[in-house]
Amino acid sequence: MSAQKTAPAHFGYSIKQVKDKVYELHIKARPDEGWHIYAQQQPEEAIAVPTKIVFNKNSLFTISEKPKEIGEKEKYEDKQAGMCSINTTK
Repeated sequence: MSAQKTAPAHFGYSIKQVKDKVYELHIKARPDEGWHIYAQQQPEEAIAVPTKIVFNKNSLFTISEKPKEIGEKEKYEDKQAGMCSINTTK
């Protein structure tokens, strides 16, 4: 039995052309109320599993940079459990 929600985040996509044959892919994630998304980079002492964005190989395009997070981040610390994480908030 599982008590977790199967899709607690919703995603939107857009593409912006920045120059000839160069595009930016924008992915926007919106978690449901009470949920959060862990940042891609976590402190060494974090027990959170960082978010990982993976692109399938495709001969029609190449990826030139790693995904960047834009927006506010929130550091969460639970001193009793001795853990912390960085969550992307917007």
